[in-house]
Amino acid sequence: MKERIDSCINEWKRRLIDLTRRNRLIYFVPKRSSSLQIVEPTPSEAFNRFVIEEKPLRCFIPEEDDERNETPIQSDFLLGDLEEQPKSKSKRSRRSDEIICKVQETKVLRSVLRNLERRSRSDFEERGVRILHLAFGILEWQEVEQSELIRSPLLLAPVEIKRKSVLDPYEIWPTDEEIVINPALGVRLRNDFRIDLPALPEDWEEISLNEYFQKIIRLASKRGWSVFQECWIGLFSFHKLVIYQDLNAHHELIKNHPIIIDLCEGKIRKENTGEFQDPSKLDSSVDPKDSYLVLDADSSQLACIETVKKGTNIVIQGPPGTGKSQTIANIISEFIASGRKVLFMSEKMAALEMVYKRLLNANLGHFCLEIHSHKANKRKVVEELYGSYRELIKPKISLTEQEFQKLKDRCRQLNEYVYALHLVRKPMGRSAFDILGELAKLESVPFVPYGEINPSIITPEMQDKAEQLARRLGQLWKVVTEGDQFI
Repeated sequence: MKERIDSCINEWKRRLIDLTRRNRLIYFVPKRSSSLQIVEPTPSEAFNRFVIEEKPLRCFIPEEDDERNETPIQSDFLLGDLEEQPKSKSKRSRRSDEIICKVQETKVLRSVLRNLERRSRSDFEERGVRILHLAFGILEWQEVEQSELIRSPLLLAPVEIKRKSVLDPYEIWPTDEEIVINPALGVRLRNDFRIDLPALPEDWEEISLNEYFQKIIRLASKRGWSVFQECWIGLFSFHKLVIYQDLNAHHELIKNHPIIIDLCEGKIRKENTGEFQDPSKLDSSVDPKDSYLVLDADSSQLACIETVKKGTNIVIQGPPGTGKSQTIANIISEFIASGRKVLFMSEKMAALEMVYKRLLNANLGHFCLEIHSHKANKRKVVEELYGSYRELIKPKISLTEQEFQKLKDRCRQLNEYVYALHLVRKPMGRSAFDILGELAKLESVPFVPYGEINPSIITPEMQDKAEQLARRLGQLWKVVTEGDQFI
């Protein structure tokens, strides 16, 4: 069984990480539509200003003085030999806060920056993930001797591109997220060559970028590889690698978890699922004093909430608009009331925002700590914790015992009404609900006086006899409608 679990976890890891040529983090081939190489200032100068000083870099765009150099951008055109690209002469020199890219065609440069800004913003708004990075350093390596050279970026700093208006230049701004070693390259080197890249320094002011690259150069030179001090801006996505690293770091803990064991074996044991609550019995089993709902919930939603409260693992499915986020918000409020913690995760940032908004409207926002998107940094987390610490929570007046009893009485009356409505009555063998439904269908049927009949003594046989008489009467009803003119 352990071999099967190990095999399943390894398969999950394989699906999480792409080490093929499609991964630009390993096989970096710059595309003209989504990559720009920075030639000025030097990578060390750009690194110091951007990472250490945390100051933005302004993109220098030459003036459009040569229309022949302005070629439209092609999304699938590879840069190739960038040295052969024509360069237009700028009217002025570069300022200290500006960067000059190797691409000098004005329209192409503007188009690439616009494309990078649009795609990175769209991905961040949808998933809360930064995919736009400044890449510092390129490792040129080979899988085996005499094979093709592979170029991979080394350090990645999350950035964002923005400008105040269409007339202002594009600016590259640092984010609150930290610079990281290329995670895909780290996994590839560790798996294939048993090489671990040097850990990043805690303080970049003590160790410069050049000093850090020297450590990598010493490792690379042993295998005949090279390190180039280049600086690129491009789109790199590796958010799933965090899950891969968790599976590696906590392998033993994960493989012994009962839910993971059930998933790997393909069957769910009853002791891991518990019993789902019966919606029809909730009013009798749930005391209003123990319910802390902040939003409306129907019987199916309440059954899910009570099932989760009892520690049962469940999956809630449903199309959009069926109340899933509403149910999640109620579950969180129940756990807050019982002093428990909840970790709510979602691939889509919109789902996180929806649940948080519902809790905020229920005055539970100070219990929530948002650790996604731009809020997933130390500064924001400390501010949120400090705000919660300073929050003065004033307990509200709860319902009195008399009000709780009144609520129970109302629930009992409603349940008794529903019970009576659906109770099958003898001797007829039908419920009042069924009879009222049949009567609603006969609204357009002419009324025929039938005298005094006690409904409690009607039997199925009496009903059948009445229906036969009605059919016979229907054949003669023309006489009634025509009256004296029938003859």
